[in-house]
Amino acid sequence: MFNEGKADLGTVADIGGLHLDVPMSTPRLKLWEGATDDAIVVVLGFCGTRFDATNDLMCDIKSQIARPHINILDERVPTLGKVGAGWQEWWQSEAQLPRAEGAVMKDVLTHYSTLAQDSGKALSMSLTGHSLGAAAAAVAGFDIAHFLRAAGVCGKVRVYSFNPPRLGQSGTGELYMNSLRSTYSELRFTLRQFTRTLDPVQSTPLFMHHLHWDHGRAAADKRAASVSGDRFAQFVTITDQAASTRNLADNHELTLWRNYFLSMIDQAELQRIFSPVEVPAGVASRRTADGDW
Repeated sequence: MFNEGKADLGTVADIGGLHLDVPMSTPRLKLWEGATDDAIVVVLGFCGTRFDATNDLMCDIKSQIARPHINILDERVPTLGKVGAGWQEWWQSEAQLPRAEGAVMKDVLTHYSTLAQDSGKALSMSLTGHSLGAAAAAVAGFDIAHFLRAAGVCGKVRVYSFNPPRLGQSGTGELYMNSLRSTYSELRFTLRQFTRTLDPVQSTPLFMHHLHWDHGRAAADKRAASVSGDRFAQFVTITDQAASTRNLADNHELTLWRNYFLSMIDQAELQRIFSPVEVPAGVASRRTADGDW
């Protein structure tokens, strides 16, 4: 799994109008913030396994066992059944970790929600992670989306999951998708998974299942894509061809996706990934400028 190197966070430059909020970031969860004319923008970056961090390695091991999911932000909102214990532990430990002025993740989300509402803007929140970070981001995205919906927040939550391991027991995927789709809300949700043929990590944990993805069927294809959803929630899974048939671990490298997006993907496929669901008649005005809900 991807091991992110250590760096002086204070030296990280702004990217695309986003600023790294160092006091609100931790070694394995980075928070970026920004704003446009229409939205308050927040990006949460979930680190993959750090091989020098015992707690990360233990999360990988513990996720071989499924435990009942609990939404750490609000226990009254929907849950997922049983998910890998380590994935949930990773996210919950970060959500409860005090940051600047003792703020925990619930406080952070409330702050940005209030900021968006007071300024008359939407809240645009993106979560991205690789490997262990992808699994944790998927759980966090579910929790955050339901928490913000319960608070009446207008905007969108998007999860970008790269080379994710399996998330939970049979039925988890259906619970995940069904609870987020077909329910009227001003907060839209999107899960985009980027997977690779012959990636061994994607076959673990044993006896568990992926979200919105038939891993066995996709493994036989060099390239594949599946899309489902409605106005309120979209689920997109892209499977790219193997980078190596000899050293299977190479297929788990995050850096392979850079070449995919910069040179291998065509405009039509990019459109399917980032604008996959046809807009129903009469609601086109609700679509955002970037083509996403």
